[in-house]
Amino acid sequence: MESSQTILYVEDNDGDVLFMQQAMKKIGLQNVLQVVSDGDEAIAYLDGKGKYSDRRKHPFPALIFLDLSLPVITGFGVLQWIRKQHSMLALPVVVLSGSRMEFDLNNAYRLGANAYLIKPSTGEDRDNLLGTTAKYWLSLNLQVQGPRSDEPQQPNEEDSSRNRMVPLAESLLAIAQKSLNLAGLQPSNL
Repeated sequence: MESSQTILYVEDNDGDVLFMQQAMKKIGLQNVLQVVSDGDEAIAYLDGKGKYSDRRKHPFPALIFLDLSLPVITGFGVLQWIRKQHSMLALPVVVLSGSRMEFDLNNAYRLGANAYLIKPSTGEDRDNLLGTTAKYWLSLNLQVQGPRSDEPQQPNEEDSSRNRMVPLAESLLAIAQKSLNLAGLQPSNL
């Protein structure tokens, strides 16, 4: 697994991209930002497809800032795609939106956003919010490493995290069976 401090910013507004670049420069993270301008590009970047296949030029991100109003595929579509990828379940996705609509907020969290931030209108607020958020997710939060594109995947290769989960699942199943037995119920499908 590769370690990365890369931030993927999915934003179609050039002004917002410039603000993000300035905020990252102020906190010393100017060389970690990768920008894509629509949802289709975001998925291609994360999947390492097409022009994003070279992970030296386009490293797998440790954090995503995601706008919701995107061309081609919306931010909701990107978020839904990310959370369906087994290797990206723990990838931090911070929605950075101008929308204060309750539907957008609830939908983003329902689809697996880690945070929902409103784009600040002033420079100092923006720099503080983006800088603090980036530092938290890149420095303080424990991270799961992204998939390596240069390692060939074996089709029958066992997933090590799955192997660790089997004993836990077996223990939980045994506890459930004992609980049902104590309650005088017979499990039919366990």
